Amino acid sequence: MKESSPKRQRPLLKIEMNNCIEAILQSVAGCKSKTAKMKDNDRALLYRRINSSVLGFLSDSGEQNHQNSAVQKTEAVVANVTHNLNQLVCDYLWLTRCCNNATEIADTFNSMHLAGVVVCKSFFILCKYHSNRNTTDINTMCMPSLFPQYATIHVSPKKIMSLSYSELVYVLTSLQEQWHILVRMDLRAAVTAIVACMVRFCVLYCLQLPALELDDTQEREKVLSGDRTVLYVMSKRATRHFVTTFVCMLRELVIFHHSNTIHVAPMDSNTKTKHIVHEVLRYGQTLPRNVSVHIKSCFTKIKCIRTTASTAPDATQPSPTSHNHPVSARKEAPVSTQDTLLPQLPSDETLWAFLVKKIGAQKLGPCPRKISPAYSVLVTDVIISLSANNDNKTNLQVRGAPRARCFVGSALRALFCGERPARAVLRGAPRARCV
Repeated sequence: MKESSPKRQRPLLKIEMNNCIEAILQSVAGCKSKTAKMKDNDRALLYRRINSSVLGFLSDSGEQNHQNSAVQKTEAVVANVTHNLNQLVCDYLWLTRCCNNATEIADTFNSMHLAGVVVCKSFFILCKYHSNRNTTDINTMCMPSLFPQYATIHVSPKKIMSLSYSELVYVLTSLQEQWHILVRMDLRAAVTAIVACMVRFCVLYCLQLPALELDDTQEREKVLSGDRTVLYVMSKRATRHFVTTFVCMLRELVIFHHSNTIHVAPMDSNTKTKHIVHEVLRYGQTLPRNVSVHIKSCFTKIKCIRTTASTAPDATQPSPTSHNHPVSARKEAPVSTQDTLLPQLPSDETLWAFLVKKIGAQKLGPCPRKISPAYSVLVTDVIISLSANNDNKTNLQVRGAPRARCFVGSALRALFCGERPARAVLRGAPRARCV
């Protein structure tokens, strides 16, 4: 009994949470698989099939049907969700477009919102199924039990599965404000806390609840039940805010998790500038890999001829002994060879335009109106990492600025411009609802 006491202090290592946790942590590797390259229609059909299975599971559990057919149906639903869980998480975190406007024409969801809702429902099914088998601790999980050594985020002693809407917003806001500390303190505890919050959000989203649970009057819609009891459902705006907050926090967590296997090799300023200038200038001038060898040799000869012609001395230039260019005048104003040999780093606008052409405008978004020095260093690091020498699956070494973790904390801090996005996403979002 004494040997099992440390395990009780960490309920996050229970087997029922492992599928959800591993699906999140390994989502980057799953994006490069063949199954991740689905068409939009196939992806929509997958979401619809999983969502129908979830709704059937909720109706069966609400009726408390314990017949053998219901048990077999439940096991089939759990098996279906478990089989497609990695695909759903990859779509939600990385493959769907988060920037698609969901409120321009009607108050609805984009593909990222839909994938996030289905992922939350899938997590709920897995945890609920194991809860019925008495092998889960999610019903007793709370913030003090997940982070006992960090009392700053103990904003509510209540169990996560019993939090009201406002309390869940409060807990999630405190988590995000301290997220950069929590992911480094205990990574698995952090991802377990997010999974628990996603499960509780699923309950608040799927069910018709009284005002005591959906206690924010601005984030609920009134519905009437069969017996004329006034109940409420979560608004679409609140759903978008929650799903967007989850994807931001999970992305930062996954990036930090994978950064532990990456070695950051510093580059001196001169080498870094030469590398970036070479990448920017040669982009669009290289041949595809499927071009034949004979055509490549022809292009190589043409390039050598042009290079030789550009570096050869011009015969039309007057000699140093000419009357128009006396030798004494040339000696009085010598040319600095050091300035001509050192390459000049392109402007921030040129670097951004290069990334737009290489990555795509729909993925990178519009150029910031003001690029800070830290953001400029981040852009140069991204250009180096996307070069042909570094951008491959087997490369675990990243070259960039002479500072550690150039892709983790600094990247997301620069992308968020040093703001605290929790309050902005959950509570302080503008009425225009631009997601």
